[in-house]
Amino acid sequence: PLVDAYTENYVDGTPMIRAIRRALHELGTYEDILAGARVAKGNVGLLFSETADVWSDDAAPFAAEKRSLYLALKHEQLAVDVVTDDEPWDGYKVLVLTDRHLTRAAAARLAAWVRSGGTLVAIAGAGLRDELDEPHREMEEVLGVKLQAWTPAPGHAVSIEKQDLPFAQPATLLEDGTPCLGGLARLAAKDGATRVTHRTQDGGPAVLRRALGRGEAFVTAHLPGLAYLAPALPRRPADRGGSDDSYAHFLPTAPAPAALAPLRDAWRNAHPRVRTSSPFVEAALLEGPEGVVVPVIAWSSAPIATRIEVDVPDGYVWTTASGRTLRTTGRHDRVSLELTVDEADAILGRAPGTRLPARPFAFMGPHRL
Repeated sequence: PLVDAYTENYVDGTPMIRAIRRALHELGTYEDILAGARVAKGNVGLLFSETADVWSDDAAPFAAEKRSLYLALKHEQLAVDVVTDDEPWDGYKVLVLTDRHLTRAAAARLAAWVRSGGTLVAIAGAGLRDELDEPHREMEEVLGVKLQAWTPAPGHAVSIEKQDLPFAQPATLLEDGTPCLGGLARLAAKDGATRVTHRTQDGGPAVLRRALGRGEAFVTAHLPGLAYLAPALPRRPADRGGSDDSYAHFLPTAPAPAALAPLRDAWRNAHPRVRTSSPFVEAALLEGPEGVVVPVIAWSSAPIATRIEVDVPDGYVWTTASGRTLRTTGRHDRVSLELTVDEADAILGRAPGTRLPARPFAFMGPHRL
């Protein structure tokens, strides 16, 4: 309660208490599955560089880009993991790098990974400085580009998306009109093996592509995550109120999928184990000995009727945490789930032979405090 809180993180008022009580009771219907479950490994990695922390690579606008890009990749129906530059990358088809600095040792591993068939996406010329803040010759060879300069966009830097992005001014525009928010990397192709696939309106390279061994690398000059999210954020005071109409609770529901078009070839073969019929229904997969959980989030201002396909063996007993109606069809290695998602829900698949827990309260009835 507010009387015991020293920040804005408190629970106060009947509507808020009721919502948290409902969420805890819904969680109680599947915590037996969660106790032994792990998030299923994805095949797209958002690569975090250890040395980037030393050089404050998450300074504005790059932290906002990383967060916005993660949301955009989830809306692309991709299974995205956060990975670091010192762990194995086996099983990943695509690695996305936004940090400007990368160690020489990590760059050598990354070059070998690309040559063996991986696809690297470097945002705004990422990775082109080494741990000593020197030009990174190894990464220049991998990406096929040289970084000439980073030009910040005019006006206030984009630090917090809801607060800053609606007021951001573009550094320039792409040929298709996509704004280059946050800034622009001035890049030059090293040789003829690097192709410029998209340009800015002034003719400069915006997206470059290079084949390397059995893999390839994509490099952007702009920050596509910010361009994706910006149209969905209105100009409003960045309040932290607790009411439903506060900006803190505002869900961005109208981003710009076209901002990702220049990069879609990069993840064309990264097929996820969970797919939804609506790009704005985000889903994931957790697996354990008692069954699976598919958490879903609707990035929409209204309920969305959606179909979710999950690559799991047949035989699970399927329900929802909310008690919403769920229609299931399937075969031996895939199930199709149809339901209406209002904000968020969890779809529960219990392994054959496991016992369903007793429901602690009537889900669809009134909640009396």
